[in-house]
Amino acid sequence: MQRLYQFIGENRAFVALGLAIVISFGLMGYSEKLGLARSVTTGLLNFKEANRGAGDYLVAKVIAWDPDRIKNTIVIDIGDSDGVAERMPVVTADGLVGRVLEVHPGSSVVQLLLDRNCRVSAIVQRQSRTQGSVMVEDGTFYLRHVPIRSEVEEGDVVVSSGLGEIFPEGLLVGSVTELGDEGQGLFREVILTPGVNFSNLEEVFVLEQRGKTEP
Repeated sequence: MQRLYQFIGENRAFVALGLAIVISFGLMGYSEKLGLARSVTTGLLNFKEANRGAGDYLVAKVIAWDPDRIKNTIVIDIGDSDGVAERMPVVTADGLVGRVLEVHPGSSVVQLLLDRNCRVSAIVQRQSRTQGSVMVEDGTFYLRHVPIRSEVEEGDVVVSSGLGEIFPEGLLVGSVTELGDEGQGLFREVILTPGVNFSNLEEVFVLEQRGKTEP
């Protein structure tokens, strides 16, 4: 018992933290506990694993869709007072969301990939390393400027190439779900399904490492 008291005395801060966590869990319902566990383990940890080398990041909550831009932007709860700057990339554990468009003291406006003006230089993850530009038209994601004879197949993963220097290399954009006929033109139509569910954004990560320009 004396050793126990000695341990508590020497590790008072850790013991207090542990008790706080236990009490918090005791006050939660079962579903809330599962939700918290999933949030911690599959949110931040998956994000770190998927975006190693992308730079430091800031965690933000989505507080509103911007009504003036017809769901092509969201508003997050951090701003320049938190270290956010324009053009910083915004992601989730599922992939690339967009980039910071406007910054205010306590909030920021994020331009989503859903906006046709938010284009991403991208590359297909296979040996051929086919490059193109991801853009959205009428809600459909396309990988544009893909040469007609390029080696691309349904199911291929598409990531940012880093060439535009706003978005770091290797951020998941989506996967190929449909290929147009080769035909006689110079380019082939490639349709993507985005990795991110844009209709269900609650928490995002703002990457502090940012580049210079993006088309």
